[in-house]
Amino acid sequence: MDYFFLAFSVVDWFWDSWYELRHYATHLNKTQWAIMAAASVLFGFVCLKGNTLKI
Repeated sequence: MDYFFLAFSVVDWFWDSWYELRHYATHLNKTQWAIMAAASVLFGFVCLKGNTLKI
C-alpha cells in the first residue's frame, strides 16, 4: 500500500514539474530561446566528444 502512495506522489511531482516547465517555456523571449539553443548545441558536442575516463 505504501508503494502506491509513493508512486502517486512521484507522478504528481512529475506532472507539476512538466506544467511548470511548459509555462516557463511559453514565456521565453527570443534572446532566452537563443541562449537555450546555443547551450543545447554545446551540450550535444560535449556529449559527442565523450569523457576521458572511457567508462
